[in-house]
Amino acid sequence: MDKKVLEQYYNQYAKEPVFWGKPTYKPWWVQLETLVATVYAYKHTGDEWFMDVHKAVNEFAYKNYPNGYGEWYNWLDNDGKVGETAALPVKDPFHLPRALMMLVGALEDIVFEKNNTINYNKVVER
Repeated sequence: MDKKVLEQYYNQYAKEPVFWGKPTYKPWWVQLETLVATVYAYKHTGDEWFMDVHKAVNEFAYKNYPNGYGEWYNWLDNDGKVGETAALPVKDPFHLPRALMMLVGALEDIVFEKNNTINYNKVVER
């Protein structure tokens, strides 16, 4: 997708209130899905912009969401402070392990493809 289309979409919808009624809160699962989406977008397009977005979200997420017990906080505000629980006192173990498994797989594919391309180029140059 063209970067201008993404920026236009963001500018159009970013000012609308969020459906969960906490416009300054960032739920954990959105950060995880963004990490996965940006790696797959990079994998399929090679556009470094996606990795720049990935790195920014990754830095914020891993700095603020882990709770020290192998899980992530449900909500953070824009300053990275822990917010109140969204609905239930527990959250399902779907997004975090799924995202981590998908990230490992996609990043392994990217590294494998780059290594094979480098090795192929060395053979072709001879």
